[in-house]
Amino acid sequence: MVELDQAVKRPLLSLVPSWIHPNHFTILRALLLFPLILARNIPWLAVSIVLLSSVCDLFDGLLARVRGQTSETGASLDAFSDKFFLLGALIFACGDRVPSGLVNPIVALDVLLTILRPIKKRLRVTTKSNKWGAAKTWSQTAALVCVLSGWPWLGNRAYPFFGLAIFFALLSFRGHLQDFSK
Repeated sequence: MVELDQAVKRPLLSLVPSWIHPNHFTILRALLLFPLILARNIPWLAVSIVLLSSVCDLFDGLLARVRGQTSETGASLDAFSDKFFLLGALIFACGDRVPSGLVNPIVALDVLLTILRPIKKRLRVTTKSNKWGAAKTWSQTAALVCVLSGWPWLGNRAYPFFGLAIFFALLSFRGHLQDFSK
C-alpha cells in the first residue's frame, strides 16, 4: 500500500467524525456485496460499487492506524470482509462470466487461508496479513472491474488479473506457512 505522509493523512482523516469507527468501513465493505449483486448488469453502477468497496478497504486500516484503534478483531474482520466481498462478487455477480477454472482456485485458496488463520492464532503464530495477500486483493479487484465493466475489450483483460490473483494467493499461502517456522 502507498504510504501517505502524516501531513496528508491527519487532515484527510479528520473529515471522518469520531463516532465512525474504522470497523464501520470494514463492515460497509462486506455489505456492499448485496447492492453489487443487484447491480451486476448495470456496468457503471457495479464498477462504482467495487471501487467504493476498495476505498473502504484502504480507509479502514489507515483510519485505525492514525487513530490508534488497531486490534486483532479489526484485522480478522478486515480479512473476513475482503473474502466475503471479493468471493461473493466473483461467484454471485460475475459467476456466469468467469470460467470455473479461474474461480475454483481462488475460492479454494481463500478457504485454505481462512482455515489457517485460527490455527495460527491458537498456536500463537502471527496472523498478520502479508504483502502477497494485499496484491491478491488488488489484482482480484482489478479483474472484477474488468468483468463488470460491460466492455468486451476490457472484460478480456480480466484473465491476466485473475491469474495474478491466483499466483499472489499461492505466495500469500506460502508466506503464512513460513510463519510457522519463525
